[in-house]
Amino acid sequence: MKNIHIMHPEDYVFDGKKSVQTILEILKSCMDYDNKFENHYSIKYDGAPAIVFGTDVNNGRFFVGTKSVFNKGIKKICYTNDCIDYYYSEQAYLNHILKQCLKYLPRVSGVYQGDFIGECNTAGNNLGCKIFTPNAITYKFDTPPTANIILAVHTKYLGDEFDIMQSFPNSGITLPNNDGKVLFLNTIAEQTTDDRIFQHAFRYTYSAIIDQLEILYEFPKFRTKAAKARVLKLINSKIRANDVLIPEDLAKETGIDCRIFELYVMITQLKEIVMNRFKCAEGYNTNPRAYLSNKEIECEGIVVSHVNHWSRIVIKLVQRYEFSRYNFTSSRFVTQKEVVV
Repeated sequence: MKNIHIMHPEDYVFDGKKSVQTILEILKSCMDYDNKFENHYSIKYDGAPAIVFGTDVNNGRFFVGTKSVFNKGIKKICYTNDCIDYYYSEQAYLNHILKQCLKYLPRVSGVYQGDFIGECNTAGNNLGCKIFTPNAITYKFDTPPTANIILAVHTKYLGDEFDIMQSFPNSGITLPNNDGKVLFLNTIAEQTTDDRIFQHAFRYTYSAIIDQLEILYEFPKFRTKAAKARVLKLINSKIRANDVLIPEDLAKETGIDCRIFELYVMITQLKEIVMNRFKCAEGYNTNPRAYLSNKEIECEGIVVSHVNHWSRIVIKLVQRYEFSRYNFTSSRFVTQKEVVV
C-alpha cells in the first residue's frame, strides 16, 4: 500500500457497514490512554512537494523523487541532476527542490517519504529563514534553522520492488541530519492527559452512531468507483463553498437515503472530538508554529496508523472546514498542485 492518498474517516460511510465499524473501532482506540492497540500517531505537515528518497533496492543507488517513483508505468526515479532535468525540465520549482534534496539528504538505506517544508540560503546566511509557506499553512520558527533544507519525514517503505512496497507511517523515524545540512522536524503527535469532557462527548456521539448503523444494511454499495467519486465531489464542493452539510439537501441532490448523510455528519463530529486529544509536538523546540490565514493553529491534522487483525489501516484526522476549504480555494495551493506529479 503506497502512501499516496489517505482517506477521511467519514468518507468510509459509502463503503458499507463493515468499513464503518472498522473506522469506529479505530476512532475508539484513539481514546485509549494505554494504547494497547499500538496505534501510531503522527503530525500531518502541510509541506509540498512530497519527497520520496533512499536507496534503490534494485541497484543500491541513492535516489530522490516524488510519489511518481511508484508509477505503474514510467517510474521517475532520479539518481543524478541529469535524471531530474530529464523528468522535470519544464517544472522549474520541482526541479530545483529535487536537486537540493539530492545534494543535502543523507545517504540512508531504506526508502522514506516526507513533506518538503523549505530551504534556507545556500550561501550560509540563514538569518532570514524563519518563515516558510510550502502550501496552505505558514510555518514560523522562533529561531532560524541553520540547515539548508527542512523536511518532515513520516513514512518508511519496505519491499524488494517499488511496485510491491508497503508504507509504514511512523512518527518515530530518526535519520542522520548530514552534518546539520537537513532539519528533520519531529512528527510526534502527543495525547492530552486530562480529557474527561472529550471522553463524555465521545461516548455520547459514539452511541448515537451505533444506533444508526443498521441503515447501512439497506444502502447498496456503489456499482462503480466513479459513482462514489461523484458523491464525494459534491461534498467537497460544499466544503469549498463553506456550506454546512445538510443531510436533507444532500439526499435530494443524490437520491441517497438522508440517514446515510446523517451518519456521515456524526462520524465527522466524532473525529473532531478525537482530534481534541492531540497536541502537535508541543514542547519540541525545533518545531515551528503553524498559521492559517494569519491565525495560529495546532497543525493541519493527525495521521493514525492502526493495526486491525493483521491488517493496517491509515486515516487522517483533519478539520476540513478550517483547512480543506482553504486548500480548495487557495491560489498558492493550486500552483503547488500543478507542480507535484
